[in-house]
Amino acid sequence: MPKRISQSDIAKQVGVNASTVSRALHNDPRITAEVRNRILEAAQKLGYRPDPAVSALANYRWKSKPRNYSGTVAWITVGDSPRELRRKFPEYDLYWTGAKTCADRFGYRIEEFSITEKTTLSQIEKILYARNVKGLLLPPEHHPFLEWGQLHDANYSIVRLSRSVHNLEVHLVTTNLTADGLLAFRKIHEHGYKRIGFVGIKVENRLFYPGFSWGQHNQPQSEYIPPLFLDGFPSEQHPEVLAQWIEQYKPDAILEDFAGFYDLLEQIGYRIPTDIAVATQNTLRNPGTAGILQNLEEVGRVAMLILISLISDHDYGIPPISRQVLVKGTWTDGASLPSLVN
Repeated sequence: MPKRISQSDIAKQVGVNASTVSRALHNDPRITAEVRNRILEAAQKLGYRPDPAVSALANYRWKSKPRNYSGTVAWITVGDSPRELRRKFPEYDLYWTGAKTCADRFGYRIEEFSITEKTTLSQIEKILYARNVKGLLLPPEHHPFLEWGQLHDANYSIVRLSRSVHNLEVHLVTTNLTADGLLAFRKIHEHGYKRIGFVGIKVENRLFYPGFSWGQHNQPQSEYIPPLFLDGFPSEQHPEVLAQWIEQYKPDAILEDFAGFYDLLEQIGYRIPTDIAVATQNTLRNPGTAGILQNLEEVGRVAMLILISLISDHDYGIPPISRQVLVKGTWTDGASLPSLVN
């Protein structure tokens, strides 16, 4: 039986320590790209194959011991401070928790920054440069004043967590709204509802409706209800428009993707589920309601994983081909959508 090639054999071939080989094979950012490439080429040439038992033991030891410091990444919000956003919106807290848990595991520290009209992007970049920050995580933003094109992007590996981050075509990790919309439609239909309507926000990058629309595609024409899209900003016309739409099309269930939807229903005198059944695209926003749990902690975790891999590969700047990693949501039943099926 031929001798199994070990990491020590690779180390002798390349002229480095066995510990350097081990780190290179695990994409440790402390190993330069040039040394890592030499080690990978030697491993392939020698026919190195990891020993499953040794790998399992090493993996156990690696997970059990405290992580050494690997570097700092920046978590940049626009407008409100990161902590204020987490206080206001539980979504941000889940994004943050997922990213931070992953960062802690791999020895990274996340430092929070907030860009405002007073604290500019250029001022923050000076701090990032002084602290040798090479990775940026960009959670969703709700303020239009920032032009990300001003960023010296070639200095950083960047991952955004939402399509709301404009003017920056970098890698994206976000929820799979299209798949979630299709899942929601099918679940509502399985609960026995036939005339299913959609109320959403009039924004191009909201992709929840296309999935819902595909679910409608195979339904009889008599059950089809045109969607109702409302402006995202509060309007005195919204209650009247919603009331007219419900009166005209008489849905027996509504899938909503509009933050103020429940208040609007209450204003026009509809009770849930007595008068009309409702499901939501974000159960986090409306606890106890049927709809989609978006698994946002997983979005944060995966975003951090991808950022670490980019930093390890010294992959900085705007990529020629950006990637999108989509995290599918989970359907949850709720009192707002009682089943009509015995």
